[in-house]
Amino acid sequence: MKSTKKLAVYIVSVLSLAFVLSAVSFSQTAQASQSAPEKLTQQQLNTMIANAKTPADHQRIARYYEAQAQQYIADAIKNSAKVVAYNKSPYTNICLMCVSSNYSLQMAARAQGLSEQIAEERAMKLQELAKQQQAMADVAAMSSRVGQ
Repeated sequence: MKSTKKLAVYIVSVLSLAFVLSAVSFSQTAQASQSAPEKLTQQQLNTMIANAKTPADHQRIARYYEAQAQQYIADAIKNSAKVVAYNKSPYTNICLMCVSSNYSLQMAARAQGLSEQIAEERAMKLQELAKQQQAMADVAAMSSRVGQ
């Protein structure tokens, strides 16, 4: 009975998280959909960061970070759905004699949960980097106005 309550609380938590992430994703997708996300190698990104001088340069980097963050948010939503699916498996907690399959399903659910958590953390860090680049773009725009 206790494990059923824990499972119900866990499922509700995962679903509410998925709802919040999809709401955030939807609102930011509208902004990001104005142009297709740019695909850059790490070396190209490093070069852009090192040479960014104009507001447009910093905004381009910010858009790249935001697009990457949206991808991680989408991954987190997918992973949360997988965790729910693993936990719905009738073999997760019932099969006491099937130690290896029971253990495998529990490990798969834990791995998906960790993957979801990592994706969320990466998305937050990338969104912070995007904000920093946008702030740099604003500073560059103000300094170019002062220089005129």
